[in-house]
Amino acid sequence: MFTDANAAVVADTSSGLIGEHNQKKADSNGLLFIGFCSQFGIMLPATFAELSVGSGVTYSSKTNKRMDYVGISQDLAANAAIECGQCPGAESLIIENENLPIYVQVRAVQE
Repeated sequence: MFTDANAAVVADTSSGLIGEHNQKKADSNGLLFIGFCSQFGIMLPATFAELSVGSGVTYSSKTNKRMDYVGISQDLAANAAIECGQCPGAESLIIENENLPIYVQVRAVQE
């Protein structure tokens, strides 16, 4: 799931789908998005420090923020090696009020 969520989220420790990496304070969109992720079993890899590469910024304005996400199914995440972050060179693309390119790489892990 790719989404321009315009949402600031905080960790959802009850579901384990949203981690604490680079979290600030949830906004109203974030609270709705957390509920959506929980209801549909969507994990946000960029919210876990061990899976995330780079600063985590997805939107550049007066203050750089993470407001956009790539989510993956909880079932897929359970059997995969995951890495995510800004696309290489994205820092050089920062222009005020612009989204930055992000990626998620998912590789199947043999059991």
